[in-house]
Amino acid sequence: MGGGYEEAAERVVAAFADVDDADRPFALPEFGAGRTFPARRAIGFHFLDHVVHGWDVAHTLGLPYDPGPDVLDIALPIARSVPDDGSRSAPGSPFAPGLVTPEDAAPLTRLLAVLGRSAHAAC
Repeated sequence: MGGGYEEAAERVVAAFADVDDADRPFALPEFGAGRTFPARRAIGFHFLDHVVHGWDVAHTLGLPYDPGPDVLDIALPIARSVPDDGSRSAPGSPFAPGLVTPEDAAPLTRLLAVLGRSAHAAC
């Protein structure tokens, strides 16, 4: 792989390390042209990406995935802060509209449902 992941991870860590104002606007074009979010939320979204894409990979490979309750306790409120509006139905949207799931569902199931994914969908 030539170190692509490591280099990308280092760039992200360096970019976020330079944030000196948690309210500084970050442009996140995946949510729509010109859409910005406070730095603290943009960093949280990046964390959320890692958690959810970890599930994507494990699910695709048929492997178990358990990031642990501490990670899920942090990730779920971040997922709930992702706008669940008409932009989720637009072509190329990074998220499908949120799914309804029982509040007593497993934390990972709830996290995925908020982002429009079913933990029980076929690979």
